[in-house]
Order: sequence, then C-alpha cells, then structure tokens
Amino acid sequence: MNKYLQHRANINTISFEDKSIVIYEDHRYFLNILKFYKINKTNSFPINVVYFDFHDDCYKNDSILSKNQINKVKKFNFENFYNYIEFKHSNQDDDWLISGCEYGLIRHGINILGQNVDNINELNGHYKDTFGKIHNILSLSQNPHIPSNDNIKKFQHIIKNNFILDFDLDFMTKMEEGKNIAYNETELDELYNQKFINGATLKETITELIKNAKNITICKESKYCGGFDESNKLLQYLNKTFFNNRLNELNS
Repeated sequence: MNKYLQHRANINTISFEDKSIVIYEDHRYFLNILKFYKINKTNSFPINVVYFDFHDDCYKNDSILSKNQINKVKKFNFENFYNYIEFKHSNQDDDWLISGCEYGLIRHGINILGQNVDNINELNGHYKDTFGKIHNILSLSQNPHIPSNDNIKKFQHIIKNNFILDFDLDFMTKMEEGKNIAYNETELDELYNQKFINGATLKETITELIKNAKNITICKESKYCGGFDESNKLLQYLNKTFFNNRLNELNS
C-alpha cells in the first residue's frame, strides 16, 4: 500500500485493519501525505485532522502564503508538490496546519495534549483562509488536562466526519532545562490512564480515535524527543499499547 510513499527516505507504511499507517520523521512531510491521498482519492478532501503534538504547529507563515503562490501550489502534481514542500516551502515544522488549510487539504484541525499552543490561542478557535473559508482550529490541551466543554462538543462533532489521526511523538515528552525529554514508561502509563473526556481515559479515547480514523500517520520528530533512541522508545510504547506490535511490520 502507498508504494510511492515508501520510496522516499525515512518513510514507512503498513496496513492496519482497514486503514494505512504512515511513519515519517519531519512533520512538514504530513502535507505530502495528504496531497498523495488527495490525488489518489484515498479520502474526500479537505479532511479533518486530529493530531497529538507538544506544539500546535499552526503558525501562519505569510512569506509563503500569498494568494498567487497558494493557487500555484494547489495545482501541482505530486512530484512538484513534494519538491516544493521538501525544499522550498519552509525549513520549519510549525506551519504545516495553516498551510494545509490554504492548500485545500485540511478542513478543521484539533490539537490534543499540546503544551505549546500559543498560535491556537491567538486564533481564538478558528482560521479564515485566503479564500474566505472558515477552519475550526481547536486545542484539547494538557493545561488544564480536562478540556473545556465547548471544545469537547466541537471535537465530538468534527470526529463524526472523515478525519485523519496524526501522532507527533513529542506529545509524550516534557521540558527540562529547555529541552524535550521523553517520558519514561511509568510516566507514560500514568498519562494514558488519566481521565480525559467524558470519564474515558486517554488510552480509551485514543483507542476509539484509531478505530474511527480514515488513516493514521505517526511523526517521529526525533530532535524533539531527545534523539532517535528516545523517539524509537516512544514509538514502541505506542506500538504495543495501541497497534498490537504491528508497527514492526514496516513496508508491508
């Protein structure tokens, strides 16, 4: 499945139940995955995105989002789009969500467990794109850990429709001396067993999201997890907790 994606460096895909999982390194590559799915009619687009991420990744990068440039990018085939995103779009990983809205790939975005959500707070719940379309941009943040009732209602409405579930592994980290440090296994157990929405634990919530998502993507972002070894440990924890160790069957 998704053989073209597999030809790219640091990209792996597997089939899991009735959906595909793409595992990749840098979060801006998520735009390439969405473009691939759109071109191949894997899902209907624009699609909702539910993403677990330490950072909200919805900085509006005005330097690359002029109306003329947006219209040009939207017409790219996959190869041209890939090269643009990889080499010319931005050297940042924090602007993919707003860019995805502008490129007609993302309808609404929900960040879960973000600890750095200043951009979402500034948006105050929505983003109006260059063409006048409104995108709900929400945070179900750790601070406070139990999200607001209003955001829960919007979240529950959005996930009734098509959505892609994305994990940035740095959501399982904490800041120490200005660096992201991966949670140890005890801390991860405590995190997933905490109550989250409507009495369900975080583990139960994620299990339900995995069941209902159209496809799943996992961004390793090793530089924000304490390095490759720590990122791989977090991936394996996710693997055994939610995917029955199927993530070890890469490129199947």
